[in-house]
Amino acid sequence: DALKGIKPSMEQHQKGGRIHGAPFVLLGHSIGCLVVMGLAKRLRDEFGLEPAAVVMLDRAAPHVPLHSEYGQKYRDESPWDFMRDYNEMVYNTAKGASAEKGERMIKMWVDDVKIGSDTRPLGFHQFKCDVLLLRGLRNLGLESMKDSGDPAMMKRHAIRDKLMGSPPGWAMDCSPEQYEEWQKWTDGEFLMKDIDADHVGIKSHKDALAAIWEFLKDKRAPDPKPRA
Repeated sequence: DALKGIKPSMEQHQKGGRIHGAPFVLLGHSIGCLVVMGLAKRLRDEFGLEPAAVVMLDRAAPHVPLHSEYGQKYRDESPWDFMRDYNEMVYNTAKGASAEKGERMIKMWVDDVKIGSDTRPLGFHQFKCDVLLLRGLRNLGLESMKDSGDPAMMKRHAIRDKLMGSPPGWAMDCSPEQYEEWQKWTDGEFLMKDIDADHVGIKSHKDALAAIWEFLKDKRAPDPKPRA
């Protein structure tokens, strides 16, 4: 329960709390963006709190599933085959481990990616603040397989294309346009910035960090007044 982890600090933001009215920011990466959506809704419904800003890293809008209906069915019915086609590195690592460890690894990954298809409809929660989305440009490397001329790469692209929630013809987790759908989830300003990083590397990329700090510079609380 994400709310349980931050409840003590959020209570301090409420009326009567030690930092009542102080701004706070919510940040999510990948499927963590969906967690942030649920968390933001509960903070509004149960605490009456709104973030000063929201930052989302490399995930399509919450109404876009990570995997297609076919991919989700394949995931549930044949988890090992699904992982081979979805993330070969994880599949090979699990296959090279003991039977027990391999099963645990595949189950952990499958349970994790299920969250990515636990979507919410438009209107589930509308932010009242500005939203910054950072998009990893290196994810586009997956699309080079389609026109590579290498039969093995082209086949891999076609297989992944069927699995993903991106439109037909795309092997990426989501298409560039699906990132832009975030603008439908806020009444504030929507900003999007491309970062020369992959899905994992974007979390620590210097340009991503710089973009976040630049976005937040006017969201912070004013400096305290000097004591008389």
